[in-house]
Amino acid sequence: MRKHTFLFIIFLYVGTCIQVKATDQRGEYLVIGKDTLEMLTWPLGDSETLSKQIKNCISKRSFSTDCGRGYVGIWRLEADRLYLEKIIDHCGNEPYTYANIGSVFDGYKDKQGRIEASWFSGEMRTIKGKFLTYGEFGRIFEYETVYQLKNGVVTEKQTYHNMIKEASISGGHAICSILENFNGDLFPELADRKLYARIELLPHDNGKIDSLSISLRIDEGDLKTYEPDHPYVKELKRCLELIPDWDVTHLYGKKEWRIIYENIWGGKGCKARFTEHQIPDLVYLKDTLYAIREFPLQYDTRLYARLRPYVNKCFDYKCRRGYVATWELSDNRLFLKSIRRLDDKQPFPLERIFPDMKPGERIEATWYSGRPLLIYGEKLKKFREYYPIEIDSEIEKGKVLHMDVYRNYITPRDDRGYAACKKILEALDWNKDPELDGRRIVVDYTILPDMDGTIQQIQVELDTSGPAKGDQSRMVDDRITDPNHPYIKRCCDELSKVRWEVLYERKEIIPVKGSVHIQNMRGNVMDTYLEKQQ
Repeated sequence: MRKHTFLFIIFLYVGTCIQVKATDQRGEYLVIGKDTLEMLTWPLGDSETLSKQIKNCISKRSFSTDCGRGYVGIWRLEADRLYLEKIIDHCGNEPYTYANIGSVFDGYKDKQGRIEASWFSGEMRTIKGKFLTYGEFGRIFEYETVYQLKNGVVTEKQTYHNMIKEASISGGHAICSILENFNGDLFPELADRKLYARIELLPHDNGKIDSLSISLRIDEGDLKTYEPDHPYVKELKRCLELIPDWDVTHLYGKKEWRIIYENIWGGKGCKARFTEHQIPDLVYLKDTLYAIREFPLQYDTRLYARLRPYVNKCFDYKCRRGYVATWELSDNRLFLKSIRRLDDKQPFPLERIFPDMKPGERIEATWYSGRPLLIYGEKLKKFREYYPIEIDSEIEKGKVLHMDVYRNYITPRDDRGYAACKKILEALDWNKDPELDGRRIVVDYTILPDMDGTIQQIQVELDTSGPAKGDQSRMVDDRITDPNHPYIKRCCDELSKVRWEVLYERKEIIPVKGSVHIQNMRGNVMDTYLEKQQ
């Protein structure tokens, strides 16, 4: 039996609140003349003593994830002095109820009885207009006024008009375009190297690049600034020039630089690698159409560079290359049959990429070497990348060296039999065993089925939890693994009556793993634990 201590959290009473930092916190209200503004500052938080006293004045139901302090203050700014007027006892909507703050602020009242926020010194920020983005210190809005206060008196005030002018294409589209366009095959010395780029650009108000700084890193080396006429820099600038414009961001009186850090080249053939969620190329093999998990045209980026000007406006996140190619495997060779741009149902003229091709000539992919995977049919299971037919292949300079064919399949589980098994296990008197009495119990199983779904091998473990022996205030997780344990033996017997799912992948049967939840911690065990917690 193995024991692991774990944290067991039970919400017995909603009387405390953990402030979730990832959740935007509600602001306070600041009245200036006839205007009521939202203020993203909490002046009471500047005094630990006042914060504790206020928490004793508000109701326990006040706390929420978007208002961890449990209240909203109403403030007034008058003659450059900050005053506290009321405290809303709850973070909800109108009608409001107000906290009875009694004599908490007696020491801060002026001659008119107003509460001067003389305990507060620091920055106070009010917002107006639409939300723009997140910054280092939280949300940023269209119009903001930042006050500096000392002992509740304004010493400085600055008003900002923040603005983001969006580019004609998204930032993600722009970066993908740069990565797809960079022609690393122009540089033979990078065949087995990785090239990283740090790009810092400042746009004009029209979105065009005003200032540009490029640093490069090869493999695990240091970032270096290269001369503007260095071939790597010139090629990267060519890619940047393909981007029509960039977002223009003005925040707090300054125009923001855009910083991009990307691996722009990963060695020979890096652009040919298939990535998840991309529309695949297609390939014919013996009159059957397969999806091919590589992009052979992009193995030589010099070829792709000839096509790219024609597909630059065909960008899609599911097809960043802008086209879908159809290939053919014939006579142990790979041929390019056609290319279709995303915005065009007609085949693209191949002679624009291969100007020396003759009419009717097949284009042999002699530039391509790789190990593409060919697949046919839908995925066997939602979260497993296996298909009814898979072909592992190896191609060198367009010639097929070998192909391994796998025929995978799945036979579903007998769900009625499994449901009957669960009922039997749940109905067992687990609490007869002192070791299990009142504890949380989960039956974990691993089953290797035969081809017909009957059990070939089975492993069952009992995952239980409850108070530790000798320390009823601490929870422990106990795992029972002894195959001769009577309840494990009974579980094995019942699970063996089920006809299980058979998932046959690449010439082997995949084990089935699962669990049956028997019971939660209950009875005297739960009562004892709760008493110790209190």
